[in-house]
Amino acid sequence: FGLTGYGQPTLYWKGAKTLKTEDGGISHLQFRIYESIEQSFFDFARLIRTVYPTAASLSYYPEAYAKEVAYSRYISEANSDNREAYRQMLIKISQYIK
Repeated sequence: FGLTGYGQPTLYWKGAKTLKTEDGGISHLQFRIYESIEQSFFDFARLIRTVYPTAASLSYYPEAYAKEVAYSRYISEANSDNREAYRQMLIKISQYIK
């Protein structure tokens, strides 16, 4: 889910991190490393439920959820994120799962 590796460890994330490197080997972002796929899902769900409760309340409405998450502080242009592309990706994943 691309959760940055900052903050205190949680029940699902024990604190392991990796650095994202750009061309030229410059590191500027840390991301979380999980012990299992399940723990990454649970930690993402914990984050959405606690920090983005409006998005969590829309989880049964994929297009509304995608918009809420994509245009929240979860996505940051400072990290080279593209809000609209992220929203569209979430909708496509939802349609694929259906």
